[in-house]
Amino acid sequence: MNEARTIEKAKQLRKELGGTIFAFPLEEDNPFSPYGVVVFAGGQYFAYPNATDISEAAAGVLTILEEMKKHGFDTDYERNVRLISYQAQMDAPSVPMRRLRKSSHH
Repeated sequence: MNEARTIEKAKQLRKELGGTIFAFPLEEDNPFSPYGVVVFAGGQYFAYPNATDISEAAAGVLTILEEMKKHGFDTDYERNVRLISYQAQMDAPSVPMRRLRKSSHH
């Protein structure tokens, strides 16, 4: 997915879910999809495409939140961050996803 398509997906997510920081698989049906991270700030979208996986995307989101906090921006995770995974990623044969599935059934 190119940068323009990544930003369009973030715009769609913002319209549906609110928020200002978005991390999502670039290929919904691919369990091993790279992730894109997009920030909405100052009326513009800034894309950081191709995080290798959800762990790298999450680390990128944390870094963005830390930088935003330094500059006085709202950094409330619940209000601002939308970390998306689709069924294909949830079913991926990875240890973190297996743990997530297991913990959600308790």
